[in-house]
Amino acid sequence: MKKMKGVKNDLTDLDNLCDLAETQIKKLETFLDKILEKESAQRAEVTRMKDEFREVKTKLNEKRGQLSYCWDMIEFKVTECEKQFTLFEEWMYASEFEKAGAILEIIHDKVDELSMISNEFPVLLQEARGFIPNLIDEVIHHYTAETSRGVYLQHLEIRRNTDLITASLQEDLGLIRAGQIENIQSHLEDYKIRLNQLLQQIDREAIS
Repeated sequence: MKKMKGVKNDLTDLDNLCDLAETQIKKLETFLDKILEKESAQRAEVTRMKDEFREVKTKLNEKRGQLSYCWDMIEFKVTECEKQFTLFEEWMYASEFEKAGAILEIIHDKVDELSMISNEFPVLLQEARGFIPNLIDEVIHHYTAETSRGVYLQHLEIRRNTDLITASLQEDLGLIRAGQIENIQSHLEDYKIRLNQLLQQIDREAIS
């Protein structure tokens, strides 16, 4: 009887071990499923980002003439983005999914930045290197023409104002070339307002 009881206890222990093993296996399967799910999601997302990156590069190349002033900066940012894609693959190969996820966030930011450059820089450069310098020339030409007619304009300090705007504009162009455009648009708008005010002041003095 004692032997039979011992066998039953052993069988019970074995059943408990089997149940425990089955529970552990299910937990492991769940854990592995989550890892595979995360890997699949990251793979899908990086594929989407690669497609978006290719589209942005195509648009940038199509606008290369408009962006030639800051093309070195753009090429640098494109190369940096490509390095992040490579780093992502390295972390994925090493099954370092958290680190790969962090790199994916960096890729998002870099692709978004390149997209912004493609969309906004051509207009900024057209204003900063074309429209506003032409407006400065117009103010100076108008000032010179009216002065030669004997109109007194010294009190308007036209040369001082245009020199200040030109100097500030050069600083803005340096920032654009470096890819830093925060507040640049508002600066350009301010220049246009000020230059148009100078033209109006010259006109008022000329007809007074």
